[in-house]
Amino acid sequence: MTKTEPKTYSPAAVANNILWLARKENIEITPMKLIKLVYFVYGWCLALTDRKLFDDRIEAWPYGPVIPSLYNEFKRFGSSPIDTFAMDARINDKTHEIGKPEFTVVDKNDQEVHSIINAVWDPYKNYTAFRLSNITHKEGSPWSIANGKGSHEKLDDKDIVERSLEGITKFYGTDGE
Repeated sequence: MTKTEPKTYSPAAVANNILWLARKENIEITPMKLIKLVYFVYGWCLALTDRKLFDDRIEAWPYGPVIPSLYNEFKRFGSSPIDTFAMDARINDKTHEIGKPEFTVVDKNDQEVHSIINAVWDPYKNYTAFRLSNITHKEGSPWSIANGKGSHEKLDDKDIVERSLEGITKFYGTDGE
């Protein structure tokens, strides 16, 4: 029996799951806060499972790591709370046409990813966007390394894993508790 590759998602799908949690708990989410939370989910997933959750670039922007597709989706909200979900338009591999935008989420049966989303959400849900941004700016962080090379540089997954393991250890300890 061959092992199937883990499913990848769009950043919009991960964002929609976070937005759903926020709506359920009546917590406001601005674009900057959402992008930082999706970045943390990406990093924790990569660190814990060696699974790349999505293929989109994560870039070093002035306020920390940014996923350009999510920024473009939600920039109209500025620093105001987001009041809608992300729409995702996939490109057909055969025809190269952009499909009809649709509301996407992480597969309900993908418990691994849902567990990681919840593991990130629980400790960070009440942080402000600027507090999350400050976390990403610490010396030696993936953002600071990429930003040192220039604006909008791509963050390295190896650096993201190393930093994510620090965050996981901070909130959940070294022995899995």
